[in-house]
Amino acid sequence: MSIDEGFLLMKNIINFLGIVTLPVIIIFAATACSNPASSGAASCTVIFYDSGNTEMSALAQTVTSGTVITLKSWKDPGMNKAGYTLAGWQISGSGKVYNGDYTVTGDTTFYAKWLDGDWKGIDTAAELISKITDDPSESYFLTADISLANYNSGVWTPIGYDGNVNKFAFSGILEGNGNRVTGLTVNTLIYDYAGLFSTIDGGTVRNLGVVIASGGIIGNDDITEIGGITGILDSGKIINCYTMGNINGDGWIAGGIAGEVNDSEISNCYSTGNISTNNDAGGIAGLVYKSKITNCYSTGNITAYNNAGGIIGNFSNTGEITGCAAINPSIYSDGSAGRIVGALDDGSEQKVEKNIAYDSMKATGDAEFSGDVYNDGVDTLIGAFKDKSTWVNLGFMFGFDDTAPWKMPADGYPVFYWQ
Repeated sequence: MSIDEGFLLMKNIINFLGIVTLPVIIIFAATACSNPASSGAASCTVIFYDSGNTEMSALAQTVTSGTVITLKSWKDPGMNKAGYTLAGWQISGSGKVYNGDYTVTGDTTFYAKWLDGDWKGIDTAAELISKITDDPSESYFLTADISLANYNSGVWTPIGYDGNVNKFAFSGILEGNGNRVTGLTVNTLIYDYAGLFSTIDGGTVRNLGVVIASGGIIGNDDITEIGGITGILDSGKIINCYTMGNINGDGWIAGGIAGEVNDSEISNCYSTGNISTNNDAGGIAGLVYKSKITNCYSTGNITAYNNAGGIIGNFSNTGEITGCAAINPSIYSDGSAGRIVGALDDGSEQKVEKNIAYDSMKATGDAEFSGDVYNDGVDTLIGAFKDKSTWVNLGFMFGFDDTAPWKMPADGYPVFYWQ
């Protein structure tokens, strides 16, 4: 029986049964680009757009699935744009920025990410040191993840140091571009300020992840100030950043993001490592003075023999700590401990509000939690931290850009749109 004969027979049966029918439309699906490329699979279309949804038709190409293409970079003379620098390419619906080689596994649309002004790209650990040392006031961006594991035998000298002398503070901008610096280890006892940077003064670090190696970050046991990103943040900003790994030195002040924070801002940041030190320790910062800490969280154990807090060890003078969450299992202190802030001035200019903390967090050592909402935040069940609405109520913004940088995984705490 032919197809036409079968169709006619079916139509007669339907009419015999008295069923009302509508015109029959047969749609044949187009063969799609697939990975791995299957028999008969169509080629993949790769399209590039400038800002304003203007297609860059000269860059468009059609390739088979699995093809490795090389993306145009800021070094390519053909990609110059007056007053801007090409930081890389973002895929539609995702914040991650791509540079260099990209393996095509489906139809892909790229959008150019332009940075306003003249920026310098950093490709390697050696460039991270050399370029910033040459001009610590310049604007830089990472083109890819950078591993420090094989640089200088795996032991990092905090940016700003020359030997054991702190020569300069970073005052420029480092745009992480959603990349990670991994394998960070500082395990000598000669640095007063230790982290990826020694000191940031007037500078900004944003959209960066720092993964600390098993050796941790250790400074000298006298006056060291340690942080995953910087030992000291002075008149600067750290925005949309995270650190993973332990800071387990015998220093004076330690924080997951920064050791000491003066007249600065840390916003939309988190740390997941254990933090320990002799004096002030906090999941985000050890000592905060005249600064603003907003929409941050930490998840590691905190240990200090003076002031220890899930977010801040010691909050002095004016400033604010708002919209933060402490999910730390325990806080150890022989002095003062708080789930949010270990020690808090009673100054009228301090704003500590709208913070929450794990309700079963343990206080160990000689200190106990006061129960004061300013120091300890609002009791929150552990399951609530995996509920997006909890974070929205704190003021966390969810989206696909730097102003709404968070996304909610299926099971876990918020991460950044580019992770």
